[in-house]
Amino acid sequence: MKNARDTFDILFENGRIGWIDRDGQQPSLSSSFQRIHEEWKERSDDELESFVLGLQAGMPVAAGGVARSPEARTEGGEKVYLSVRRERDPKLRDDAVALHGLDCMACGFNFGRMYGAFGEGFIEVHHVVPLAEAGKSLTDPVTDLNVLCANCHRMAHRQRGVCLTLDELKAHLRSGTPS
Repeated sequence: MKNARDTFDILFENGRIGWIDRDGQQPSLSSSFQRIHEEWKERSDDELESFVLGLQAGMPVAAGGVARSPEARTEGGEKVYLSVRRERDPKLRDDAVALHGLDCMACGFNFGRMYGAFGEGFIEVHHVVPLAEAGKSLTDPVTDLNVLCANCHRMAHRQRGVCLTLDELKAHLRSGTPS
């Protein structure tokens, strides 16, 4: 509570000075702290106390004081990643679709038939040998690329370090089909 009080002291004229920088000045509040202050300044002390006690008890509480389930968790923050992406040739994708069509080669699903105009022309193109393994190589759309629906494509790559073949995908589909 002291840290919160020190942080927000800049907003009140009560004579108390919270955190100060090396020059003896109170730092300005970030926009998120200013937003929090605006949100809570008109609320009652009882509501604030209930909110803080709920947090202390480990129970996530919404800003309106409404309790959430213990399973509620925070997500949606931002992280910056530095990564390597493999180059892809869009013409190879077009060639694969022209050669293999728009029906999933594993299950037969077609986005256009299911979603109408919205899904027309959509299909994912799968590298038989993942680019991460193949590296920079010559790709033949006839033998090196398959067209798969999103579900089958995801299942082909479900296990890290393993890429299922088209025949293996079909076998899993057959074994999982209810009788």
